[in-house]
Order: sequence, then structure tokens, then C-alpha cells
Amino acid sequence: MTVTLDDLEAAVDALVTGSTFAMAPDALGSEGIRALVADSFPLTAGQWVLTAVDGPRRQGDAVVLTGTSTTLLGVGTPRLTLSFDLADGGLPALLVVLAPADWNPGVSFPSWRDTAPALVGLVLANPRLEWSSVERSGISTGLNLVADEVLKQGTLAALATFPDLHLPDPHGAISGGAAPTTRITTDPSPALSVGGLALPLAFAAVATAEPDSYLEFDSTIAIGHGVPDIPVSMRADELNTYLILDADLTGLTRYALAAFADFLHGAQVADTVKDVLKVPDVIVLRHLSAVIGLTPARLASVAVEVGTGQALDIVPGKVSVPDVSLRFGVEDPTGAKDITARLTGTFRFLDAYDVDISAYYSKSSVEFTGALDPSTPVPLTRIVQTYLPDATWLPDLTLDRLELSAELRAKRYSFGLAVAGDWTIPIGAAALHLTGGSLDLAYQPDTGFDGTLAGTAALTGRGGQAAGSFAGSVAVRKAGFELEGTLSDLSLTALADAFADASVITGSGIAEITVRQAAVVVRKSTDAGATSYEFAAGATIDAEQFGQVRLLFAARKTGTAPQPPETGDGQAGFLAGVVVTPEWNPKSIWCPLGEVFDYVTVRNASLLLSTDRWTQPLPGADGLPYPVEKGVTFAGSLSLTDKALSVLSNVLPPGTELDLAAHIDPANLPQSDIRGTLTDIATVASVQFTKLVVDLAPTKFTLEADLTFTVQGEALHLAGRGMILLQALTMELSVTVEHWVHPLGIQGLTIDEFGLDLAVEDTGLTIGLLGKFLIGTGDDAFTLVLGGELTDFTEPSAFVFALDPKPGHELTLARVVGQFTGTDLDAVPLLEDIAIDRLDCYVVADPNGWTAPDNHLYPKGFGLDAQVRFLGWTIKVKAVVGARGIVAAGSIDPAVTFGDLLQLTDATGTTGPHVDIDTTVLGQTGKTYFDASGRISLLGLTETFSGHADSSGFTFTFTTDLAGLFRTEISATLSTGTGFTGSFAGAYCFDLTLQGDVTVDGITIIPAGVHVEGPDATLEATCAVGPRGASLAAELHLTWAGVPLDADMGLAVDARVLADLPRAIATWISGHAEQFFKAVLDDVEAWLTLLVKGVLWVGQTAVDVVEALFVHFAQSVVDIADALLELGRFDLDTMAEALVEVCGITWERALELLEKKCAITRAANAL
Repeated sequence: MTVTLDDLEAAVDALVTGSTFAMAPDALGSEGIRALVADSFPLTAGQWVLTAVDGPRRQGDAVVLTGTSTTLLGVGTPRLTLSFDLADGGLPALLVVLAPADWNPGVSFPSWRDTAPALVGLVLANPRLEWSSVERSGISTGLNLVADEVLKQGTLAALATFPDLHLPDPHGAISGGAAPTTRITTDPSPALSVGGLALPLAFAAVATAEPDSYLEFDSTIAIGHGVPDIPVSMRADELNTYLILDADLTGLTRYALAAFADFLHGAQVADTVKDVLKVPDVIVLRHLSAVIGLTPARLASVAVEVGTGQALDIVPGKVSVPDVSLRFGVEDPTGAKDITARLTGTFRFLDAYDVDISAYYSKSSVEFTGALDPSTPVPLTRIVQTYLPDATWLPDLTLDRLELSAELRAKRYSFGLAVAGDWTIPIGAAALHLTGGSLDLAYQPDTGFDGTLAGTAALTGRGGQAAGSFAGSVAVRKAGFELEGTLSDLSLTALADAFADASVITGSGIAEITVRQAAVVVRKSTDAGATSYEFAAGATIDAEQFGQVRLLFAARKTGTAPQPPETGDGQAGFLAGVVVTPEWNPKSIWCPLGEVFDYVTVRNASLLLSTDRWTQPLPGADGLPYPVEKGVTFAGSLSLTDKALSVLSNVLPPGTELDLAAHIDPANLPQSDIRGTLTDIATVASVQFTKLVVDLAPTKFTLEADLTFTVQGEALHLAGRGMILLQALTMELSVTVEHWVHPLGIQGLTIDEFGLDLAVEDTGLTIGLLGKFLIGTGDDAFTLVLGGELTDFTEPSAFVFALDPKPGHELTLARVVGQFTGTDLDAVPLLEDIAIDRLDCYVVADPNGWTAPDNHLYPKGFGLDAQVRFLGWTIKVKAVVGARGIVAAGSIDPAVTFGDLLQLTDATGTTGPHVDIDTTVLGQTGKTYFDASGRISLLGLTETFSGHADSSGFTFTFTTDLAGLFRTEISATLSTGTGFTGSFAGAYCFDLTLQGDVTVDGITIIPAGVHVEGPDATLEATCAVGPRGASLAAELHLTWAGVPLDADMGLAVDARVLADLPRAIATWISGHAEQFFKAVLDDVEAWLTLLVKGVLWVGQTAVDVVEALFVHFAQSVVDIADALLELGRFDLDTMAEALVEVCGITWERALELLEKKCAITRAANAL
């Protein structure tokens, strides 16, 4: 259907009746007009109605009328101008114009007053609202705002500083209904001249649906010098004192830095950072900005950001930036030219996350900072593996934010990470929940990483109840987990009930205790099974029943390793301990117990309340006495210096105390078990108390003791019983031994009675013992003496033992055996030839020695003098152990010899072996305190040892010789001046001269006199450790197919080398083959001999052989041809090809040399 302007005019005219215009949205058959009218204007009974209509009339290519509408966009009785034309592709189109008076955008769009106040504050010259059904020049479909100019008033009042500035033709579409959006833009203004910059300025005001609004200014900056004009813009919520124009770069381009000299007004920006980074002449322009001051108008600053392509190692090996960018700012570029520099780049965190970091340059510090909110949370395990490999206890948490700081000059850096999620720390059925955590790590060049994992730790009880919370932190540098914090204002009962049944506390009779400030530590359990944790708290409390004392509390899962509590059920158990004051008496809580505790003094006492029996220390309670029994226990140390137990101080060493364990039954106090126990062996002279238990009860204490009485090295175990009467303070302890079988290890001897009595009275302590035994009869009898006396452990005391024959008689082994078996063994071979000439021994404990009844003085210490005859040899042993040291000697005389079969001598072979020890000369220069010498030869194998030691060190030597064929020697020396030196030498040498002919079928094949030399080899190794370090060296010498090979090896002092020296030597030879085979590599004749013999032949090619001779050995082609023919492993052509390829001669020359040699050889063979 063709529509003409006449048709359109007639159709519009038909819509006017009198002075009223009424049109249904689809009256003109245009979808664009229908949508515009229906969406934009008020309808009455389905029609758009205007009154006081003027027109229609034709104006140019349009049909125009004016009329008055009902209130529209906040404008009362607006006068609208309607212009109908055929702009919709020949179909009817509509343009509606409203030119309101005293109007601003807030009148028509009130929501902008809150969401876009800057836009509402615009002052427009001749503003107009225009609706169009189609796109037109400068007009969009729908509602538009247009004006002649944006005035420098209201929102843009700050631009009044530029009198020549005009912002013409603002226009923009408005859409969005209740929350309208728009972008109103102006055409560019004539260029402003500011600080040497020519800036054409365009303006835009924007309202978006977020809601958000902003002002935008666009311009260009002309750089020149081959740099195209750079678009710049500013976006801001409001305009106050500055226009900040930033470059809008669509790509990165390389330019000469000098091209920006005019823009920077000659400021020497590159020199600013030259001490940390060299700025190249050609840079990549990343950003540019200019700041225009408005009060007054001026160029306030300029800035450029350039990519240098230079890498910067901020913290070597830790934080680096592969491509540093620099932002140079010049404040007051037309005046003072103050330069600032900012370094930026990207740090690759954990090789997975890019962190943008930056730092402002200064002479004293260049500190880079940056932050990262990773789209994928960072697993804590990655941090641990990279930075904290020792902190294996950290859980599988995730981190959702990173903040990094790195200082270039100090070479230190740190980062903080926010912990995502809840870390649950199980303690049996209870648990701690660490939330809101953060991980802060800091690196120092001298100490490495240190840091803290912190958060809020909330304790949840076994029933799920909240039991308290505290701020907790963990030092991550520690190898183990240890959460620390302070728990406040919590009752001991409530704390205990969080972990287990607290009836052991509530039923104890102890008043309620409130913990005001408790230091809490949570550690990881040592269980080998599932992960669990241990809880400990310590606090100082002020309780009526105890005063101001220390409170300890610990809890952990029951059934934990290494020894579970007896009632372990997989839940948590706890231990509460009150470290009481020295004067505290349990009778203050349990009155009947005063009948016991009034008579003793308790030190280091503590009152323990436990749900279980604990054998291993709980966290934070290491100092308590273990094992701790289930229930209520009063524990400490019983003093032996006063009150009823003071009588024990006479029989025990000074300072001895008994461990107190009073297991109290609050419901039945008489059934309480109160006991003192000796936990360590107590020794007084030769008496050891291995057990001492004191049961404490009213009126008397009962004793039970086990003692060990040592006589001449033999421990006699005794048991005793006694009591302490509380009123008289006396003690009795009786020990008897009957039917002592095989005393001192003597078989066949029984002592019927041996007694030991201890009595403590007001006169002191007396200990007595006696034993004397005669073994045998007549001339064969010998005496066993055992005796001694001790008084108060302070009088002289001694023990003497002697086994002596009658004078002039020796005690043969046959007689000793006979005494205990009743058998006459004098005729038995060997037994009669073993005899004891002397055997005396003493042990004296008194520092002054002991004078025996026969007036013989025995010095303090131990003495032994023995002489034994064995066959024809005399064996002597003497030893004295006293205050000055040890003197001991032993020898066999004469040397033991059985022809050439066996010899046992000293190292020189002149007498029997011997050893001497004398520690009394220690520290005396030149005096030997150890000397030994011995040699044994058996069937041609000889082993020799000799050694001695003095105050400056020791020396020893071992040698082995096998018939001269094989010999080794090992020696070592230690000196306080030079350190340690050890060496090993081994040699194998085969040397044979044939004494007779070797014949086969009567024919002599190998004549007599042939000399077979080798194989032979020697190996020497030396190790030295001295003040200047350690060394290990070896020398190997051997003969290989007649060629000597040598290796002088310096080896690393390493456990693997020392453990497998042969492998180390083989490895050294493999790595130093050229040195090892030097004798072959330096001698062409030796090399050729081995090659011809096939020793070095491994299938080489002719080229390989020629290259070795020509290149390495520098042989002439004539000699090489001789060598190839002598080798005889290649045909003529192959040899000629190798000569041509390697030596560079002609084929004819090669054949000439080879054939000539072949001819000579044939002639020689013919002759």
C-alpha cells in the first residue's frame, strides 16, 4: 500500500474534531506509532487525547499539530508538538516534542534524585523531550532528551573556570520505565589550552539500572614525535576540583621514551629509578594520564605508565616480576616538576596464581604490595609444601584471599591469607572449631619463614553444648601443632563436663572453682591411628579451700597410645590438678585424714581428680606424678627430715624422699589408701634399697623393704620388714638369709646362716654382718673369709675376700673340684697341671682405707692379685682400682710354641703376649697408660697386633701375612695435636721361575727357567681427620697385560664411600679413565701391542683405528699403513678407504702404501 503525504495529512485531519485530537495507537496502521503511543502517552478510553489543538498543517515533509496533554513525565498540562511524516520507509512515522519551562531531569524522572543526583543537577539550555517512532538523525526510537547546550552551572559549575568552554548539543535516549537509564552526550568543544595541552572536551552524563550514575569527559592528547593522538577520558560521580583524564588504550605499542619528553615537560623520569632498574630507550606505552586543576585552571600533573620488558628479582628465589612496568608521575609539570615512580608487575604465586603487585619508589624502601581473590580457593597444602614443609600437621583447609608484601631493599616479604571454612579439632567426643581464621607468614633472609595461623576457637562439649571460646593462634614454624589462647570466666565443672562425666569433681567435696583466665594449649595426639588432639589449660585460681594456687587441666581421647587408660572407651577423659601450697593439709577438706597427715611433711603436693588411670603425661601436666589413678589422689613427696619419717634418714642417703600417693575415697575415708614409695634405688655404701614401701595409718607406719648387699662383686638380695611407732619415733628392720647356696659363685658350698640387722634408736644406726667358712680338710683345706662392719655409714667399713691354700701349698684344680665332688682327680691329666698359687681380693668403701684385725691396711678401692699355673706356663693377673685410677696387668710366660704349626708370642716374637693398663698416669706427658703386644702364627698365616695409648692419643697396627703371597697392614693414630690418621695397604704379588721343563709326549713345550711375573697389584688407602678438615685418598697400582696402570684417587669423605670402598674406587676409575689408562694413551707401541693381542679389540672399524693413530697418536700415514697390516683384521679396500677418509690422501696413495707393504711382506715371507 502506497501512502502519500496527502493521504497522511487527510488521515491526521480526520483525527481532529474541533479542538480535540483523539487517536487510537493503531489508527494510522503503523506499528512504530502504535508502540510509541501505547508505551509513552496516557490513553483515555483507548485513545490518546489532546486538547486545544492547533492544526494540523503541513510543514515541509511533515504534518504538524500542537495540543495540550494531561500531566506527562511530571509536567502539568504540557504543550506537545506532533509531527507526522513518512520516515518509516514510506510509512507513517511520528515525532513528539515537549519543551518544558523551568525543567530539570529530576522533574520527569524523580528516581534520579537518589540514584543519579549529578544528572539531575545538570543545567540545560532549551531542554526538550522528544519521542520518535523511528530512528532519526541524533534521535533514537522512543524517548530522547535534547538541548542546545550543557551550561557550566549546577553539576558542572566547576568548569566555569574555562570561560571559552562550550558543551553543545547534548542528546540521548531515555528508557527503562520506573528506573530509567540514559546516556546524554555532547559534541566536542573547541580545544582547551591547559599547560601546553590542547584538549577538545566532550561530555556525557549516564544513568544505569544498577542503580549507578556518573559523569564522563572525553578528549585526546597530542604527543607528536610519531606517537598518534591518544584518547583520554574521565568518569566520576561528581565534578569538584580536578579533571583526571586517563588514556583509553586499545593495544600496547612500543615507542621511544624520548617521544614523551614534551608531554612530561622535560622531567628526567628514567633517572629516578636507575639504582633499582634501568629503563630502556624504547618502552611499551601501557597508560597515560593528565590531571587538570579547576581551582584555578592549571595542568596539575601528568603521568605515563610504561612497560620496560625488564625483570626484577625482589626477593631472590622467592618473589620476582618478569616484566616490570613503571608509572612516572610529574606533579606541577610546568613548575617544580616533582617526580614520583611506581613499579608494577605480576608475581606468579605458587606457579598457579597471578598476583598484581606494585611499589612506590623511594631511596630508603621499595615495598611491593598486592592482593588476590582467587576464583578457585587455594588449598593450604600447597602453601605448606612450598613454604612450610615442616608443618605437616596443618589441615586440608582452603584460602580465599591473599595479601602480599615484599621489600626490595631488605629482601624480606610476607603474605596473609584468609582461611575459608571451619577447622574441626576433635578431642574425644568434644571438639574445637576454628573459624574466621587467617594465615600470616613472613620471610626474613636470615631466619626463613615464620608466621601464625589464627582464628576463633569455639569449644563444643560431648553433648554438642557450647562450652566457651577463645582467640587461638598457632605458630606455624614449629614442627608440631600447638594451638594457644586464653579461656576466660568458665567453671572447672563446666569445662570438665565438656569432655567427660564430671562426677569425680562434683562428688569430691571440693567447692566450685571458677577459672578467670586460663592459658590454653591444644596439641596433636601421638596416636598412631586416627588424628586426635589433646587439650591443656593452666591458670592461677583463688579458692577458699586452697588459697591462691595453680590449677592444671588436661583432656584427651581415652584409649590413646602408648598405654591406654583402663576404662578407655573412645571418649575423652580429663585430669584436673591443683598444685597446693606447702602448708596445705587434706584435712581441710577431709577432716579424719588429719590423723595421718599431721605426722608427715609433704612437699610439692598436688590434688588430682581424674576420670581414668593415666600412665603417660597429659599435655600441660608433665610435672605431675604418674601413673595417676582414677578418682581423687593427693600426691607429692614425703620428707624424711622431720616428724615421724625422720628415723628413715639414718638408713637412707641424705635428700632421699618417698613418693606419696594417697588415693582418697571421699565416700568412705577409712578405705583410703595412703602410701609412700621409694621410686629410685637408694645406695648407702654396699647396701642398696631397691624397694621401700611405707603404709601410713593412724598410730603406726609399716615398712616393707628389699635390699641388695654387694660383697666382692656378688649381689646378695635381702628382704626385710619393720615398723615406725609414731609416739616413740623408733624403727626396727631385720634381715636374715638362711641356706645360702653357692655363695660368691662357689659350687658345692652352702652357708647355713648369714645375718644383717639394722636398728635406729636415739644412739644411732648399727649394721652388722659376719661370715667365715673353711673348705676342705688337712693340707688340702683352704679358707674362705668374708667380713665387715658398718656403723651409721660414717665409720670405716670394708669387705674382704680371700681364697688361700696353706703356706707352701698350691691349690690345684683337681683339689678344688675334689672338695665339692668328693672325687680324687689327682691322676686326671690336665687338672693337676692347673693350680692356683694366689687369689686375694678386697673392696674398701671408706675413703681412709680399712685396717684389718691383723693390722693390714687396705686402701679404698678394689684389689685383685692372682697367679695361676697352667701346664708349663704361668699366668699372672694383678689389678688395683682405687682413688687414683686403675692399674692392671696380665701376661703369659714363656711364649707358646708348637713347632712351625702354632706360635703365640708378643709382636716381636721374643716372649709371650702381654697387656698393661695404668690409668694413674693419665695426664702425665710421655706416660703410657695402655700397652699391648701379641702375634699368632698358624700354618703360614701370621696376624700381629701392637698398640699403646697415652694422654696425647693412641696408635695401633694390625698386619696379616700369608706366606709372602698376600700381605695387608692396617694402622691408626689419634693425636690431640694432629687429629686422626688411618691407613690400609694391601699387596698381592705372584712371582714364579719354572724349575723344570714342561713336556708333552716327550717334547719340551716350556723349558725350565721361564719366569712368570704377575699378576700383581697393590692398593693403599689413607683417611685423615684433623683441625683443618677431613680427607680420604687411595692409590692403586696394577699390571695389565704387561702395562703398568696407576691411580692416585682423592675421594669424598662420605658414609657411602666408607661403607663400600671398592665401589667408590671403581666409580672413580670410571670417571677418571683417561688418567687411569695414561700409560696406554701416551704410548702408541703399548696401545698397538694390546690391540694386536686382542686385549683392546672390541670390534672397532678401520676408521676408528686410523683416527686413533692419526689424530691422537699423530702417526705418519706410512706407520699407520704398517699398523693396519700388522693388525690384520681388515681387507685391503677397507684399509684404503679408512686412510683416504681420515688422513686425506688419495686412493692411489693409499693403495700404493698398502700394496707396497704387502709386497715387502710377501717378499720377506718368500725369503
